[in-house]
Amino acid sequence: MKYTVICLGILLCGCKPAYHADTPASENTASSASSAAASGSPNSGTAVSSAPTPHHYAPSGVFFLTHPVSITSSVGVNNLPPGTKVIQMQDGTFYAGGDRLSHITKSDLTNDIDLAEQLRAHSPSAK
Repeated sequence: MKYTVICLGILLCGCKPAYHADTPASENTASSASSAAASGSPNSGTAVSSAPTPHHYAPSGVFFLTHPVSITSSVGVNNLPPGTKVIQMQDGTFYAGGDRLSHITKSDLTNDIDLAEQLRAHSPSAK
């Protein structure tokens, strides 16, 4: 019973890890307009909201920072805000705006475009 409640809670809240590398970008291209809204019980007086808008994922090798990162180079320090686009090269290294990110791991990244936009919008450096 406890397992069922936990699983149901996870399904209802739509919890997903930040990194979705196994999710192809084409999987979530369905229009949100095609999802039908379900109505609630007539006795309750409330309506169940429509299905959540599907997330949009970046193509393979494209990620976004989930937190601010500082890069030190010969010309100074470059601060990269959350949501900054990061490219993974074939050798596994990560680059953002021509700078190599040597201490970045996949746990610091997401390929969820919608999450990246939210992170950028709420970043102090974006204001």
